[in-house]
Amino acid sequence: MKNEIYKKRMESCLEAVLSYETFLKSNIDDVSLREEFSIVHGFLENIESIELSEEDIARIESSTAKLFSELECIQKTLNRTPRTPEEK
Repeated sequence: MKNEIYKKRMESCLEAVLSYETFLKSNIDDVSLREEFSIVHGFLENIESIELSEEDIARIESSTAKLFSELECIQKTLNRTPRTPEEK
């Protein structure tokens, strides 16, 4: 039963990360970023075969929170940065 709860928590984190995929891919052209999203998709597709512990989930949730903090900074920077000469 606990493992099912852990899987739901992990799934929630992965889906939250993937919600930024389009934004990041459209603003950052980076091959390694695309590879990382492929890995996240793979985890999500194979979540049923993964055994998790409370410690695993704590690390995943902490990493997700840190990532969101970084993404917030990136988003703010992109919103302030002029993209065309007309926007300066």
